[in-house]
Amino acid sequence: GDFAGRRILFWTAYAPLILSSADIVYRSSVLNALGRTARHLEQSVGRMPAGTAAVEAWAGIVAAGLLMPGGEGRRIAGEAGLADAVEQCFTSDGGVLCRSPARLMDCLSSLAMLQKCYEARRAAPEPIVTEALTCGAAALMGVTLGDGQLSSWQGGLPLSKPDVDAALRGCGVRARPLQQAFDWGYQRLAQGSTLVVVDAGAPPLNQLLPMGCASTLAFELSDGKKRLIVNCGGAEAGAPPVAGALAQALRTTAAHSTLTLADSNLTALLPNGGLGKGVTEVELNRQELENGSRLDLSHDGYVRRMGYVHRRLLLLLELPL
Repeated sequence: GDFAGRRILFWTAYAPLILSSADIVYRSSVLNALGRTARHLEQSVGRMPAGTAAVEAWAGIVAAGLLMPGGEGRRIAGEAGLADAVEQCFTSDGGVLCRSPARLMDCLSSLAMLQKCYEARRAAPEPIVTEALTCGAAALMGVTLGDGQLSSWQGGLPLSKPDVDAALRGCGVRARPLQQAFDWGYQRLAQGSTLVVVDAGAPPLNQLLPMGCASTLAFELSDGKKRLIVNCGGAEAGAPPVAGALAQALRTTAAHSTLTLADSNLTALLPNGGLGKGVTEVELNRQELENGSRLDLSHDGYVRRMGYVHRRLLLLLELPL
């Protein structure tokens, strides 16, 4: 569904090029394919679970309704479905429930292309689309490091700075990196040229995840453009060389910069990519000091099995010379 929705969005984005041919048969074939894909999405999107894939599928339906002849009914129904999908997928601070920055970036790119479809029709986009782009851009910036690339969470790779910059430009908003995303579950500390991004949220249980990771209280740290402490990342790539046993290993607690007890995961890894029993609660206390920030965190992932609470205290301070 998400691939079909994204396909429609790309077709509409490049419509001036792919429909520039004078060949009537070719043009008709392209429009027929666009219409068939939109009908397929309309028939299947209702069975999709809440998440970024559903948002992208509905965005494709709305784009088809905006730009194809006689699409007013499709647009109205699509906008209602898109509003529900965004509300179910996005957190109040602009993140997504699956907690994957890479998935958030893809979703924002799709919504940005949909916004261009509205502009092409000289119509105002739905407010929920504009709000998702505004909040989502700040959330995405909040999980970048000093090299401008994403930090690696929930199987995502450190996507390149040009890709991240392009996604942010597409959002069409001016935003600052979000420092505290309580609902999404990430905290950002910044002092001088040093940046820290921390997984300070409970695992995304009961979510459809391709490669969910047991990473609670892990962090990544950069100084300038140099990454000093990182997670392994990459489990969601799903293609060689990240596949099979290696992909499963990259999901483990040991593949992240956090405490591992007795070679066990703080949250169970399910074979279908989801996350099971383990962490149920993360406690967080953040203080802004005159010369920096203090972050006091704990999780209960090992309490039932081993009787230990993992507590982590992070201080990022500017010290006098």
